[in-house]
Formats: sequence, structure tokens, C-alpha cells
Amino acid sequence: MKNSDLLDSWKEISDYLERDVRTCIRWEKELGLPVHRVNESSKRSKVFAYRSEIDTWLKQKAENDAAKRIFLLGNRRHILTAITIFFIISLVLTILYLNELINPQYSRISLAVLPFENQSSSEYDEYLSAGIMNDIIAKIMNIGRFEVIPTTLQGDGRNNPISEEEFLGNINPDYILRGGTQKDEFNITIMVNLTRREDGKTIFAQEFHGPVEDLFTLQMEVCRKIYESVNLPFDENRFRETSNYMTFNFLAKGNFILESFIEDSDDPWKLSIQGQQCQGYFSKEANDLAIALFEKALEIDKECARAYIGLAHCYANLVNMNWDKNPKLLEKAEELTKTGQQFEPDLPEYFSTLIEIYLLQEANLYINKKEQIQKLARRGLEKHPYHAPLNSIVGYYYFSRFGEQGNLADFTKALELKSRAYTLNPYTTMNYSYTELLMLNQDYDKAISICQYSGRDDLSLNTLYRLGEICYYSGDLLTSKMYFNQIKPEFFTDEINRALFLGMMAAQAGDRETAQKMIDKLNIMIQEGVLPGFNLKMASIYMGLGEREKGLQYLDTFFQKPYAKLRHHIYLKYINIDKNFAPYKEEIFNTYKNLTGEII
Repeated sequence: MKNSDLLDSWKEISDYLERDVRTCIRWEKELGLPVHRVNESSKRSKVFAYRSEIDTWLKQKAENDAAKRIFLLGNRRHILTAITIFFIISLVLTILYLNELINPQYSRISLAVLPFENQSSSEYDEYLSAGIMNDIIAKIMNIGRFEVIPTTLQGDGRNNPISEEEFLGNINPDYILRGGTQKDEFNITIMVNLTRREDGKTIFAQEFHGPVEDLFTLQMEVCRKIYESVNLPFDENRFRETSNYMTFNFLAKGNFILESFIEDSDDPWKLSIQGQQCQGYFSKEANDLAIALFEKALEIDKECARAYIGLAHCYANLVNMNWDKNPKLLEKAEELTKTGQQFEPDLPEYFSTLIEIYLLQEANLYINKKEQIQKLARRGLEKHPYHAPLNSIVGYYYFSRFGEQGNLADFTKALELKSRAYTLNPYTTMNYSYTELLMLNQDYDKAISICQYSGRDDLSLNTLYRLGEICYYSGDLLTSKMYFNQIKPEFFTDEINRALFLGMMAAQAGDRETAQKMIDKLNIMIQEGVLPGFNLKMASIYMGLGEREKGLQYLDTFFQKPYAKLRHHIYLKYINIDKNFAPYKEEIFNTYKNLTGEII
């Protein structure tokens, strides 16, 4: 189901405005027609627009045109003043444009970095190729001049939802960097290929070979070659080297555990994770192992910024995944992130991790961190507009802000940022929050598609739960029931959630007997406070059965909770798409739309 507000090409925009494409392009340049791009810095990027924004623009344009007519008729002297100002502004813009052409420090060249292939004899060296690629990206970001666009599109070789060509067509980078690594016991080789996107010309293709202890020198030579090949100055003094190869090894393994799907392996460091991980959803055992690896890296190098930030991310995970509810862990995570930032100030992971920590402090401790988050988001996206986790977490921030204030512009911004994060990295757990936004926006088909792609070949408990949830709200009760019946609960809350949805489905289908059985089962199972959304879902069951008073009692209890007040507009969106609430929606919205959250 397509987002009815979205126009995703020049043709759709021109059809909506009933003008030809050339006129629409001119209106964008001259009159500020609100058109967006996947790559805002490239005029050739794929475009999209929102009907609501265009309607607002048309209204403002009509008002401005009327004002101009009055202005021109009433006061001719101001025309000369306007012309003078116009020429002054044009002169300034021309000078700035020429300065950008002459002075390379003002120009930005976009570089898409595709995943480095592991060409070693051991498949377990995949973490090393990923680590080397990430290190080269970090070095290029430190030196500057390039707008780096990393992507994990090639993933593990399985079918991807977005092809490489489609991805490159969306972002339209100036250059494409491909690479691979090969390692034996003593030596390592980095293979690099730089291509110009415009004409497909290979700028250079070269191998960099040496002992493993010379890895950092090899990486520096790769970066030097990239800069020299596009006639940009190379400043190796901007490098911040890891002092020991073992530090890099521990760091690469720690990040690989947190970011990748961990499969069955003969490698001891992977076997120490208890059980096969599910589609990118790391377990507490994996998180604990990552902590140990980051700590080992810091034992060797006390100034390894990414180890501090990786460690901070692990502590945030403990709270976020409810593995440890100690609020002091968030203080420790914040301290670690800021320590890492002292050594490498502008790493994209610094911005994304600290924003996540602040959001967790708001959600768990009710501490107002909005001003800090806004500053980090603005600065982070200016420096790293194509960093997938940063786009994702800032998108979540706008989603949570919508939950408090109900501003639809925040919801739209959240969708935009989450969409960009998904395009950059379709295989990651962060995309599950994107599917929630799509579901609340009633774009069910796309939400299901992303769930299935992000889940790859197998479906984890979380994926099955989200698929069942989407199908329920879309009205496909049969498929929803199929997904929920596939769930093998790992925790007590999983069984409660499944029973709640089965009860909601029965109520929506008019099956009072089954709905009552679920209610009786839940009354035996439930413990106060064990599941945050319990009262909202119980209200859905009773409302679906037509028991309005009982449903309102559960809603009142639900919206008295601090977390529900804090994000009440999000929960009202859930009520809006839940057919069980349909007869009572107007009454519910009037009652709960003006709640005030309890962040101090």
C-alpha cells in the first residue's frame, strides 16, 4: 500500500501540479517548490515530494503573488530598492560560487563505499575485511573533503531488496570505492578499485600488500591514493592511528558482533556466544562478549576512541533490551562516549550513540535531553548525512517528539530519515522501528516487505511478532494468526503479547467465546507492570466486543502511566489503525489528545 502523501518522481510531481516536468524543475530552482532528494548534495539524485507540502507551498505562493501585486501598485520606490538588493545578493552568491570552484576546501565530493569482500581462505576473517573498510572510511572522514556514503548492500551475497545499481542511482555519488582483503598467517593484502560514476571509468585499481603489523601504513597508502587520484590534497597528520594491531583486532571483532549476523562457526571467539544469533538481533551473551573485546582493546590502547564508543553502546544495549535496569549504566555509557569523543571528535558513532543514550535517559529516567539531542542531530547530520545508524536514531528522535507534541511534520521527518537509513543499510535491526512508522502510516505492504527483507531467510521472534502485528492492523487476521502461532515464546512477556493479539483478533472477528478465553488466560498470567502496553491491548479487546465502559477503564489506566503520557500521540495512532476502536475513536481522541508528559 503506497503512502498517499508521497510523490516519488518528477513525473508524479508534474502530474499533481498539472504542469510539465521542465516547469516544475524551474519552480524548484526559482520559487522554492518543496522537492527532496535522497542525496541532497546531488542535483542528479532521485527526487520525491509530499502532496501536503506542495499544497502549503501553493497556498503561500498565491498569497505572496497577491501581496506582490498590491506592493507593486502601491509603492514603486520599493521596486528600485528590491532590484538593488537583488543585484547585491546575486553578486555575493556569484563570489561564493567562484570561491567554491577555485578553493577546494569548500567543495565536497561524494564517495560511495561498497562492502569490502573477504577473499581469505578462512570465511571467519569476514570481521577483518569489515573492520578494515570501516577504518578506511573513518580516516577519510577525518581528513575531510569527501562526503562518504557507506553501504552494506552486498551483505552476505543473498538476495537484497535494493540492488547495487538501484542504490547508486538513488544517491548518484561522484565516485565508487570497491575493495577486498586477503590475509594469511603473516601478511595482508588490501585490493581497492575507484570508479567514476558519471562515465564508469576506473580511476585506479591497485593492491596494497605487507605484513599484518603494517596494516595501518597500508590503510594510509590506500587513502593517499584515493585523494591523489581525484586531485585533492592529502593530510596524513589528520590520521589518528591505533597503536597496536591487536587493538584493531579486538575492536573489529567487537563491532562485528554488534553489527552483524553471527552464524554457526568453528572460530572460538564466535563459539563463545551461546547459540546462533537471530537475524542481527544480538543476545546478552553477544553483548557481553563485545564488552570484553572492547575492554581488551582499551587495555592495549587507552586512546582508542571507537572502543570507548563501542563499549558505551553495549552499556546502552543493556538498558534498552531490559537486560539490566540499573540507570547508572546510562551515566557510564554517556561518560564513555564523551571520553572517546576527546580522541576523535567527529566520529559518526559518537553522535548516534550519544543521541541513543539521551533518548534512553528520557524514556527511562524522564530527564529532558531535547536541547542536547537537537544540537547533536543537527551537527551530526551536517557532517555525516549518509551514516545509516545516525539517520535511524535521529529519525527515532523525531518519532518520539511526534509522540509528545503530535506535530505531523515530525512524523514525516522521522519517515524520511528512517527511509534513508534503510536505503543505506537494509539488513539491520534498526529497520524494525522503520516498519513501525510505516505501519502507523498505514503503508502495510511496504512494512511487511521490509520486515521480510531485514529478516533475511529466517524469521526471528521479533520479526514474526512485527509481521503478525502489521497483518492484524491491516485487517488480515488469518495471516496475523498464522505468524503469532509460529512464535515460540522465549520469555513470559512473549506469551502474554501473543495471547493479547489473539484476543484482539477474536474480538475484531466477533468471536466472543475465544476472546473471553484469552481474557481469562491473561487475567491468570498478568503481573502488574510486567508489560507496558497490556492495558491498551486489553482496552482493544473489550472495545472490539462492544464493552465500552470496560474498555475505557483500561484506557484510563493506560494513559495514567508516565511513558504513555510522554508518547501519547503515538498510542493514539495505534488506536486510529485498530479496528476494534473504530466506533469510539472520536470520543477517545477528544479525551486523550491533550495529555502532558512527565519529563521534568
